[in-house]
Amino acid sequence: MLIAYLAALSQAAPSEPQPVWQVNQRERFCVVVRERTAERPGILLQAYPFSPFNTLVFMVPKIGAHTGNASVDLSVPSQRSAAPSYASIFEPAKSADRLLKTSIDEDQLAAAAAQGSLGITVAKRENHVLPLRGFGKVISALKACEERVAAALGLAKTWSQDPIERDDFRGMVQAEDYPVEMVSAGEQASISLLLKIDAQGRIEDCRAYELQGDRRWEKVVCPLLRKRAKITPARDFAGRSVSSYMLTPTIHFVIG
Repeated sequence: MLIAYLAALSQAAPSEPQPVWQVNQRERFCVVVRERTAERPGILLQAYPFSPFNTLVFMVPKIGAHTGNASVDLSVPSQRSAAPSYASIFEPAKSADRLLKTSIDEDQLAAAAAQGSLGITVAKRENHVLPLRGFGKVISALKACEERVAAALGLAKTWSQDPIERDDFRGMVQAEDYPVEMVSAGEQASISLLLKIDAQGRIEDCRAYELQGDRRWEKVVCPLLRKRAKITPARDFAGRSVSSYMLTPTIHFVIG
């Protein structure tokens, strides 16, 4: 549904003098959309409660020949590049553009919004600049939307200081952790997990929040995070450690 929506945006290209960003609430996330014009690509951002990571979907010209997954470097002009990530690449029918879906954290997004653009390098050879002029004006509306989503799920935020992951969750699952039978079958997946963290920083509950792939990947990842994750617990307004929720960034299982 997400990709189909952006694909539809790639068909028409009306021009407009100012970028228009729209914030919409969905069941499990919030969506910020800027429609495509003749001068700039369409952009869709999914923001999630309890997570500093957002899903970014945008259109670029079909320069490369590949689809599937590729490494992506996100950077703000004049600033140091962040750690590389991965993108899923799609090619909608009857479109001169490709769709790239990747992850961007709050710090990257805030810096890019302040700068007005985001640099993107795909597979270390294909460079793009994504204009983000005017995005800073919708950040407060986006945060309010995230709070409404959490409340609707019965997960209203009751702490003042968020739990902190001391290491990147995405680096906690290595190639050798992939089940042999799933590798042999060529199964790939992308998964984000909703974690309930107790007052000692332990993972009390772990479940798939969004999943593309076999449900068995949840049973692969959750025990690994319980064993390997080091989390500083959330704190309330009095500075006491309390239980909380956090959403992991999307973890990609890529074979080959």
